[in-house]
Order: sequence, then C-alpha cells, then structure tokens
Amino acid sequence: MVREGVDKIGRLAIRNTSFSAKCNLLAFVGVLMDYIDCIEKLIKVLRSSGKFHLLCICGAPGWAKTYTIRRVLTEEGADYQMLDIYSSPLALYNHLADCSEQILVIDDASDLFFSPKAISILNAATWSGISQSSKRTVTWPSNSEKVSIPPFEFRGKVIVLANFFPEAPQAKALIDRSLHYNIRLAPTKIPDLLLSAAYSSHFENTCCAVQVAKYLGKKALQYESHGHCPISLRTLEMGVEIAEADPESWKDLLGRLLPQADGKLSKEGVNQLSGGLISKLSTSEMTVEQQYEEFRKVTGKSRRSFFYQRKSLGLARSSRVDAQRGGLQ
Repeated sequence: MVREGVDKIGRLAIRNTSFSAKCNLLAFVGVLMDYIDCIEKLIKVLRSSGKFHLLCICGAPGWAKTYTIRRVLTEEGADYQMLDIYSSPLALYNHLADCSEQILVIDDASDLFFSPKAISILNAATWSGISQSSKRTVTWPSNSEKVSIPPFEFRGKVIVLANFFPEAPQAKALIDRSLHYNIRLAPTKIPDLLLSAAYSSHFENTCCAVQVAKYLGKKALQYESHGHCPISLRTLEMGVEIAEADPESWKDLLGRLLPQADGKLSKEGVNQLSGGLISKLSTSEMTVEQQYEEFRKVTGKSRRSFFYQRKSLGLARSSRVDAQRGGLQ
C-alpha cells in the first residue's frame, strides 16, 4: 500500500514542473517525512514563544534539516542569519552580538556541546530564567582573550542543528531548557523515502534515479540491526551522479563508498572517528568515565580501546574534572 502511494506520488511529481527542483524534492519526500512537518511547527512555536528562545534539532546528515529550516524561515519572512558551522566560542559570541535582534541558525554544531564556554554563552543568550521579562545579557565568560564587543542584550532566537546530542551534563541542561527534537529515521523507512525522491522532478533522469534509489534502499535495510544508516538523500544524489557518469559499473563504485554491509566502518575509518571523538571529549566538562560512556555509545568500542587511544593521543588517564572530584572512579 505504501509502495503504491509512493509510485503515485512519483508519477504526479514527474508531471509537476511549476516549482524549483529543490522544492519538488522536499514537497514529495515530505509526504512521508513527518519530521519536516514537526520542524515547521517547532519553528513557529519558537518564534511566538516568550519563554523559549532556543531550538535544538538533532538528526543524521543528508536528510534536509538545513534546507527545511532555510525554507520555512524564508517563506515566513523571518529575519535570520546562517552560521554554516560552529567554530569557536569567540565566533559564537561575535555572531550573537551581530544579530542580537534576529534569528541565528547554527549548522553543524555538534562540537558546540563539548565546549563549556560556548554552552555558557548560548545559555545566557537564550535562557531568561524563571521570569520571562528578564533581560538575556551575554558576557564573555573570561578575561584570557581579547574581546572587542562589550556585554550585550540578546533579544533574538537561536536554532542549533547537530548530528547528535552528547550526554555531557552541561549540554543536557542546555538542551532540556530548549525546544528540542531528535530525528530518528528507521532504516525500514528509507527505501520509500529514497524512491519518492527519485520520482520527483529534482532528478532529470528519472529512470536512473529510480534504479539508484532501489539499490540504495536494499542497502539501507542491511543496516536495520545497527540502528544507524549512512544512506540519505545526499547519498542518492551522489549515486545518481556516479550512475550517469559510469552506467556500466556504478553499483560497484557506489558500494565501495558505503560502509561495509555489516554496518561497520573500515579499521582506518573507526580509528579516525575514535581519535577525533576522544579529542573532543577530553575538552568537555565530563569525567573520564562519562567520556568513555559517550565514546562507547558512538563507536561501540571497548574500554581498553578507549584508554589505549587516550594514551596514543598523549592524554592522561584521569581528567581535570576527575581531579576536582577526587580522582577516577
């Protein structure tokens, strides 16, 4: 029944040429994507709320989170600015000052949640406390760096987009005080989402797009037992480009670009992911035990691997937070 509905949507999409390709893509994929509707509603709540000034959205990359935010804000005539990637607490402070009356959208912001200083700044900008009438005054939280902008009142709103929410206590406290939405796409839903996108006029070569979508849909189901699927609309776009350029062997090439069928990354990929994550965790306000739990959830690797990689990165067995709390438990 769902498949018949998708095919019907696709046939309608092929005949629909009155919108831009990107709008067509989301208009028809959006029929099955309940989360797009949820994002739209949350943005409206954020803009009208006198209590909530921060919206945090988490979800796997490649499923149109950023585009949906841009589209909704543009259609509503909102005054907003985009920060394409979070880089540092100082950059965040300066951007908030520059658009203190606007909506600031921060994309690719997972790193922000590992910085106590950035969390402090964002909390000051978006949390007015018990009294909704309280001013949200943002002050640079230290004297160790040169800051040209004095303390300022932030009257705008902030939307943060991230691939995952960490378990760090400060990050959880910030998220709990915000409107927040964690997008979860089951691998079993992905085949229909890809197929509906392939039938839309976003792709000029519908036949090619449908073949790639069906191939990726079968691949997506192989990740069902792992809870995370690396295949997205972005993967479909890449696959169509590859198939058009190499019609004979596109499946082989595209398959090589995906993680192994068992859902595991290559050894080099795991080591790169693990090392980068451990480095980020080491700068957070988390005990080493809490860092390990976060590491295990993301990578699935053992305690032994965690401490081995900490040692290879030159990190001590215990952290500053552990020392303050009386050592590693």
